[in-house]
Amino acid sequence: MNLRIVSTLLVTLGALSTVHAQRPHAVELEAADGVKVFGTLYPAQKARPIILLFHQAGANRGEYEDVAPGLVGLGFNALAIDQRSGGALFDRRNQTVAQLTRTTGYAYDEALPDLEAAVAWAEREGYETVVVWGSSYSAALVFLLAEANPDLAGVLAFSPGEYLSDPQAVTVAAAKVRAPVFITSSRFEADDAKAILAQSRRRLRCSSSPKGSAHTARPPSRAAKARNTGRPSKRFWPAGTIKASRRAHSQILLQSIRDELTGR
Repeated sequence: MNLRIVSTLLVTLGALSTVHAQRPHAVELEAADGVKVFGTLYPAQKARPIILLFHQAGANRGEYEDVAPGLVGLGFNALAIDQRSGGALFDRRNQTVAQLTRTTGYAYDEALPDLEAAVAWAEREGYETVVVWGSSYSAALVFLLAEANPDLAGVLAFSPGEYLSDPQAVTVAAAKVRAPVFITSSRFEADDAKAILAQSRRRLRCSSSPKGSAHTARPPSRAAKARNTGRPSKRFWPAGTIKASRRAHSQILLQSIRDELTGR
């Protein structure tokens, strides 16, 4: 099984040309502890699935500035947020951090309420199919998020690891996640990624790169791809030497998920 045949994750490719996207616009969420969380909504059609986009350490929603429009082109709504653990990567300030006047830094667990606020917002707004996408530390948090929200339709984790205060929190949570899980990572991070994937009930694929990170690895060639067997892939993505600009970084991420969605 791959994402192409998970009905809760996909829209029919033949209908994609009918999507009339609106302009992205700012949204404000409120976490359970009262923190205001800032985001950008990239609308497609309300009846279509929404992907919630969570950034890496030191970053902000600008990580997905070029990815999100591509997801809209595939028929998905997308919401990218600024978590309270972040910074000024991608030439953009983290608005949530700015209004707090500080970042939680390496206390990544403290950002979980921001992710929870995004899920609650999507549910209130009437999106029936919700997919979560994490990057680095947020790729760890999405497993805790999915454990607590069993109705999520899917989990996409780019370079997850045991980055939280409890060194086994992610693998423990992964064992309880009901949704389909897609993981990709660098070879450097592959042991953590495979341990997490091994605990997942519905494993799609684990890909890795010999060096660099999942954020800088080129997408796998068609010949090199290992189709899902319910086990982590033993094949690796070819190494990338990209010192990614925001656009190059984003295009790589988008290409990897587009390939997964279309089964290329």
